[in-house]
Amino acid sequence: MTSRTVVRTCIGCRSRADRQELVRVALDSSTEPPSVVWDPERRRPGRGAWLHPGEDCLHLALRRRAFGRAFRSAVDADALERVVAVPEPGIDDLSVAGVLAEGLDLVVLRTRTALELTPVRARPLLARIRKGQAALVCVNVAVPSPALTVTGTLAQFHGIGRGTGRITGIDFDVRAETKGYRPASARVTLGACVQPRKLRLVT
Repeated sequence: MTSRTVVRTCIGCRSRADRQELVRVALDSSTEPPSVVWDPERRRPGRGAWLHPGEDCLHLALRRRAFGRAFRSAVDADALERVVAVPEPGIDDLSVAGVLAEGLDLVVLRTRTALELTPVRARPLLARIRKGQAALVCVNVAVPSPALTVTGTLAQFHGIGRGTGRITGIDFDVRAETKGYRPASARVTLGACVQPRKLRLVT
């Protein structure tokens, strides 16, 4: 049994290619006008567009204003020029993060499974970080002697009652720790704190 090849069109060079060879972009409707953002996991809802990885097709799409036509609306695609996404870095994602840190201002390293780096394994990566000016944010990765550690715990949901309503917001208890300072804690709300409506039984 052969797997079916899904073909998409790159909005930059206009050539057709296997979807696995392209990266997806989608709309972030939380901004005005809506922003075009990378969708490396290809899970964002709504209409999407496709590009070959690399700067050439991105610059072609920007010059031709292809994003507005692809999404059929006025969009802001400037943020794409400042972001590099590597959805599949291969088996040595630490080396990829180290190379990116030499030329970028911010690198976010997220692994699929929890990873705790020993001092020996972390040394090459940290050496590259010190050589450049990048900040490295590790998600799901523990490194020796981090400059700042931020942890978050789910506290509660907003908008739901006993069998009624829907989730409108989520509270997280966030704690930040660094050497030389007292830990700081705060509660952060994502979404809105809308209370569920109370249902009245009329007889």
